[in-house]
Amino acid sequence: MEFKLTSVHFACWKNLIQFFMRTFLLLFCSTVFSFSTSIVISQNTKITINIDKTVTIYEVFELIREQTEYTFIYQSDIFKNIPKVHLKKGIVKAIKLLEENLTKKDFSITTNDNYIIIKANNASKEKQDQIKVQGKITDDNGIPLAGVTIRIKGTQKGTSSDFNGAYNISVNTNDVLVFSFVGYKTEEVSINGQTEINIQLETDITALNTIEINAGYYTVKDKERTGNISKIEAKTIEKQPVNNPLASMQGHLAGVNIVQNTSVPGGGYNIEIRGKNFINSGTDPLYIIDGVPFGGQSLESQNVSGQINAGNVSPLNAINTANIESIEVLKDADATAIYGSRGANGVVLITTKKGKAGKTQFKANVSSTIGKVTSFRELMNTQQFLELRREGITNDGFGSFLENPAFDFIWPELKAWDQNHYTDWQKELIGGTAYRNNAQLSVSGGSNQTQFLMSVGHQNETTVFPGDDNYKKTTVHSHLNHQSKDSRFSISLSTNYSIENNQLPRSDFTSMAYRLEPNAPEIYTSDGDLNWENNSWNNPLAALEENYEVQINNLLANVNLTYKLLPELEFKTNLGYNNYKLESYRTLPSSARNPKFGFTPQNYSSITTNNATSQSWIIEPQLNWKHQWGNVKLDVLLGTTFQRETTDRLVLKGTGFPNNNLLQNLLAATTIKSLEDSNGEYSYQAFFGRINVN
Repeated sequence: MEFKLTSVHFACWKNLIQFFMRTFLLLFCSTVFSFSTSIVISQNTKITINIDKTVTIYEVFELIREQTEYTFIYQSDIFKNIPKVHLKKGIVKAIKLLEENLTKKDFSITTNDNYIIIKANNASKEKQDQIKVQGKITDDNGIPLAGVTIRIKGTQKGTSSDFNGAYNISVNTNDVLVFSFVGYKTEEVSINGQTEINIQLETDITALNTIEINAGYYTVKDKERTGNISKIEAKTIEKQPVNNPLASMQGHLAGVNIVQNTSVPGGGYNIEIRGKNFINSGTDPLYIIDGVPFGGQSLESQNVSGQINAGNVSPLNAINTANIESIEVLKDADATAIYGSRGANGVVLITTKKGKAGKTQFKANVSSTIGKVTSFRELMNTQQFLELRREGITNDGFGSFLENPAFDFIWPELKAWDQNHYTDWQKELIGGTAYRNNAQLSVSGGSNQTQFLMSVGHQNETTVFPGDDNYKKTTVHSHLNHQSKDSRFSISLSTNYSIENNQLPRSDFTSMAYRLEPNAPEIYTSDGDLNWENNSWNNPLAALEENYEVQINNLLANVNLTYKLLPELEFKTNLGYNNYKLESYRTLPSSARNPKFGFTPQNYSSITTNNATSQSWIIEPQLNWKHQWGNVKLDVLLGTTFQRETTDRLVLKGTGFPNNNLLQNLLAATTIKSLEDSNGEYSYQAFFGRINVN
């Protein structure tokens, strides 16, 4: 059977489609807006009020609609917090009545043909709905809980409780607060206009029985610990695109204050656990990685690094955060009772990932993130700057010199440079995009007797500065566990090896971006060379002629041997070795300075080098005896520690070169000077023990 579409069929289909479209639009608008049916009148139309009473805003709309036949369009929930309106007898313009009761700062009223459209000003509505909620969080016994996370449900906004368990947060009246803390059940509370919410968190027995805390020489279930130990796990660390384990700890551990010294990759951090404990000493805690002490103090020299990281290059950059299983921080007496004087500033225990029994698994993770300066300062444009500059010179009593051509060289921005030229130096010097590309590949598996893990990671990160400076890091991590068939002997071997190559500008362009005159000359000439504008200014990108590079190699190895002498008596020994080597140099060619100074490679160019190494080893034999009498358990641990660390650093400076091409050859220098030659030795021996009865 053949079917043909005629003009009659087409008209029917067209009318049917239009009917469905009108119906759909009507239903859609009805769910989003509130309507009152009407037609049109002019804005000068007046209405008569025959009552003298207090009514709702909706009754006002109805009164206007009955007399003027306006059509109102508004979002259905925007008047829920509007107070009632008092009407007085009389005659008034309809639009004026609305404007008197719906203030301009809160609402916008517009007319369009036969419609009055009312919209809420978002900023005002949000401010109107927001309230400040405060309170205190305690445990089952009424003891304040510090570090509890308070989050607005469905958002990333939140805060944490302070040392006294107190908190405060700005929320909307219909928000829900989520209170969460390790070892306690999560609580959700609706605001409903409350300004004070006190919470007593209930202990989560199931969680406390399963969570184990690394206390150094032993582990303890969270419910059994009596000291102050904070913990952050891999699931939290992995979500953060950071290069240093210290960066992953920021904001997650109560009583631990971590501040980054520089915004460039590979820089250092300052960390304080429970505040500063010494007046004239540092605040660096003791770092233990898989049972091996790790030096956290920078071996870089400020003579080499200069302004960009002020000689602070964190050795912990060598640890790939993707390989970390957990980080525990021991504070106060927990640190000193277990690690003695070494733990006076606290102890940071880093445990790397291990293989698990099961089928061989291959995992690959590739990520890419970008970073930009979030906001720029509001600086003057060229005309504003020049006006202020002239006024300042005049106020200083040098106004007459501005008219004398002999002094033009003092103020090139007012005399020699283009008075209409403008450069946004913030965008030019710090307005770039920083890229961070990270790739991780791992293989793991094994049987009940032997488990293994091998992972390789590579990271490449750039800066927001001009140029092609970058930070590269390659890491290799392996872990092998094995135990005999009778389970009496076991061995655990872990290694971490990393190579870092950090190429950064020696100068931080941030300060230049704020100080440079807006009408300063172009950076490059038409030939692509640095523009010195007749030697009238110091070109900021001349700093890119200087080279600063840091190369770091780090090897960290640990062997843990365990043998059961008796069913209840176990001998264990921990052997660790760490080799950290840093090589850096900075070159300062004569081409990086204004030609007016007459600098040449022979009288100015220089190179400064830094060669630093740190080697340490540790041996810790231990005896652990466990026995149970009925319901009483006795756990006795005895051990001793032998540790040794040596540090060497040599900083040399060579000046005077035949040409700038030979700058990286120190032997080509006319003069070689030793700026620093130091070495140190540290030896430590101690005995430790623990008796636990429960």
